[in-house]
Amino acid sequence: RRPGADARLRPRGSVPAPPGPVGMPEGGMRVAVRVRPFSDRELELRSACAVSVAGAAAVVQVGSQVETFGCDCGFESLDPGEGGQGLIYDAVGAGVLAAGLEGHDGCVLAYGARGTGKTYTMLGTSDDPGFIPRMAQAIFERRAELEQQQQRPEAPPPAPAAPGAAATAG
Repeated sequence: RRPGADARLRPRGSVPAPPGPVGMPEGGMRVAVRVRPFSDRELELRSACAVSVAGAAAVVQVGSQVETFGCDCGFESLDPGEGGQGLIYDAVGAGVLAAGLEGHDGCVLAYGARGTGKTYTMLGTSDDPGFIPRMAQAIFERRAELEQQQQRPEAPPPAPAAPGAAATAG
C-alpha cells in the first residue's frame, strides 16, 4: 500500500461525456485507467510508485522522467477489498450497457502487462464481482423490467356510448 493513501478505491477527475449515445462520448470511445495497489513483492522491495492518477490523467514516472496521458476517468485501487468494482462498473459499464440497449455496438477492453489486475477488474471475485458479472446481471435485470412492463394489463378502452345517449348542448 502506498504511504499516506486511504484504503478505498477513489475516482479521480471523471470528465463528463460529450453528447453521443447515452453515457458515451461523441467519438464513441472512453478511456478509463485503474492503478492497482502494490503487490506484496513490491512492498517488500519498497518499490517506488510508477503510475498514479491525477485529475483526468494517468501519470507515469520512472526516475526523473514523467509522462502524462489523458483519460476520461481514473481510479486508484488502494485496497482491492473495498468494493471498488461497483464504482468502476458504474463509471464505465453503465454507459456501455445503455448505448447497447439503444442499438449501438459496445466493447470493453482490459489492457496491460501481466499481473496488473485485468482479470480481477473484468471477473472480480465471488464477494466483489467484476465488470463482466455486473454487466450480465444488469442485462438480465433490464430484460426482467421489460418483460414486466409488457405483462402489465393496459387500461381498458373507454366504453362506447349507449345508442341514443348522445350529449346535447343546452
